[in-house]
Amino acid sequence: MAWEKIGSGGVVTGGQSQGGGPFASSGLCASFSLPHCHHHGPVGNDPYPAENTAGCPKVDASPACPSKCDTSAKAPHDSFDKDKYTFSGIVETYENEKAIQAAIMTAGPVEAAFSVYSDFEHYAGGIYHATSSESLGGHAIKLVGWGVEDGVKYWKVANSWNPYWGEKGYFRIKRGTNECGIEEQAVANGASSWSGPGIAPAPPAPPLPPHKGSCAFEDSEAECQATTGAKGKCKWCYLSAIGVGICEDPGDSCP
Repeated sequence: MAWEKIGSGGVVTGGQSQGGGPFASSGLCASFSLPHCHHHGPVGNDPYPAENTAGCPKVDASPACPSKCDTSAKAPHDSFDKDKYTFSGIVETYENEKAIQAAIMTAGPVEAAFSVYSDFEHYAGGIYHATSSESLGGHAIKLVGWGVEDGVKYWKVANSWNPYWGEKGYFRIKRGTNECGIEEQAVANGASSWSGPGIAPAPPAPPLPPHKGSCAFEDSEAECQATTGAKGKCKWCYLSAIGVGICEDPGDSCP
């Protein structure tokens, strides 16, 4: 749903909590609304307050989405409507190790979700695999790469907790075994074209040559419109409620 929101309406730029990190003093549109907190694991040199303390209060619901830029925003990021980044194309899913690797090599990191077990709260480094059966829920993260250490394959994963947690904000998890369901819940916008302030418009794709095929098997608007099925030229139906399109036979009505 988050990717569909970005594709249909776009999102504005924004810095980290309290203007810190690599985006400090950058004049972006809307700063992050929640504070950095210490999330589980050894404290080490983590300077952030623990969860449910005065510096990191418990909240029962996410803050409302902003509707205007901060007063500190600077051009070209000071207009909420003009600062939005979005992409064209479909939201893609990748359900196995090879598909995820191909997606990262082709278009960059992908989002994934995994089941969190109680032992993950104690992670401080290394290649994680679950040793507990106590489930704490799900968590969304970003798969950025992979490797092998001492014969054990792993994914390198960017977490969102803070840069002192785990391996400088990252963690590694076993790869190729669908550890905690992480390889069946990957999603991104694939190689779709991004648009937004400072991004040059993508060159138009050359038209596809007309061809015959099955309308139901075409997964892009260009491929659909270039295909002639058993009942005639295929037509593209865009389902605005969920932000995806499907290819239909000419006699069928769009859902």
